[in-house]
Amino acid sequence: KRANHWYFGYQAGIDFSTSIPKSDTSGKMETIEGSCSISDTEGNLLFYSNGENVWNKNNFIMPNGKGLFGNQSSSQSSIIVPTPGNNSLYYLFTTDANTYSTRYSTIDMSLNNGLGDVTSIKNILLYNSGTEELAGTMHCNAKDYWVVGRQNSQDTLTFYSYLVNPNGISDSIISKFRIANSLKNSVGFLTFSQDGKTLCFSSFGTDIYIFNFNKETGQITFKDFVSHYNNEQVYANAISPDGKKLYITSWTPYGYSMLSQFDISASNITASRLNIDSVDYRNGSPNGYGFIGQIRLAPDQKIYVCRWNQNKPFVTYPNTYYSLDSIDVINSPNLSGLACNFKRNFLYLNHKPTEIGLPNFISNFTSLTIPISNCNEGFNELISLNCIEVFPNPFSTHTTIQSDKFLKNV
Repeated sequence: KRANHWYFGYQAGIDFSTSIPKSDTSGKMETIEGSCSISDTEGNLLFYSNGENVWNKNNFIMPNGKGLFGNQSSSQSSIIVPTPGNNSLYYLFTTDANTYSTRYSTIDMSLNNGLGDVTSIKNILLYNSGTEELAGTMHCNAKDYWVVGRQNSQDTLTFYSYLVNPNGISDSIISKFRIANSLKNSVGFLTFSQDGKTLCFSSFGTDIYIFNFNKETGQITFKDFVSHYNNEQVYANAISPDGKKLYITSWTPYGYSMLSQFDISASNITASRLNIDSVDYRNGSPNGYGFIGQIRLAPDQKIYVCRWNQNKPFVTYPNTYYSLDSIDVINSPNLSGLACNFKRNFLYLNHKPTEIGLPNFISNFTSLTIPISNCNEGFNELISLNCIEVFPNPFSTHTTIQSDKFLKNV
């Protein structure tokens, strides 16, 4: 329930506490792109941020909550990580769209009469020459966390993995990859699959890259890449709950914004592409629907899609569902093609435009099941006991045991 409350855009929000999500426009945050929020394990809102300021659950900026070195125009401006074994202390990681530094601060929820405050550990530098990308997932021990960012380099993908455990933040685990495309800028997106085993990277001017992530060591290994259209600028990405479908948003210089699906399990991922929505913005922004922005998997196992009008003041129409103050949805993201059931204007946000971003979370926080320790997976044949031992136990999903003989007491 950590991801029950979303805050993003121009004071927009969604509450996933009920079986049917509802709009929540009580938030006071304004952000162009990146944001993050966190609830306790019972689903009660704790705080939220755009990377520059931190708001408490009563929608007031914390006393020391101003002046963070993130940036609301950073695509993934921030992400919140609980301190393992400590119900009061949280890490807030931030990225900056100007200096491109990646930093962290700590928030103590025992301060300010339980409303929380940023401590003196504030804006601590992790690395410079970074990017606007941050993603996080749980360690395989189901207690600690990994946070991954990227350092900018012209022809090398360089990822930094940081382990957050009860002792603090570890030194970085560095993974590097030579790529064919030059990286033209620092605008991009990192997304973990819900189980944390897959990491997807997209950025303007380059192909889409899919990696395997070792949840025990933090090492990243290459899995596959997906080619983009000529001159297409790929922005955000999301992975379906079952980890088999990849969704991206992109823009083209000839005037189209697109939402597309790929089949990660296909032998040719690029060839599996299907554009499930597109917008012609050659006559200006918006021309009815606006640019397609960020996409994010939610606790209800649907993927939400925001739209953007870069021209202020924002235009909304009373008593109507107008896409710039409502949010789109992919209802069945595990299904192929149009069966994924994409719908525009799914949830009306009471005249609060989404802008271009959606909140960032530890990937497992949207899962329907509580993660269990699974650093070791396998089978042991215990001959003396005439049985097979399977671990982890219980299973987080399922297993199949096949034998050429009938086995009793399995």
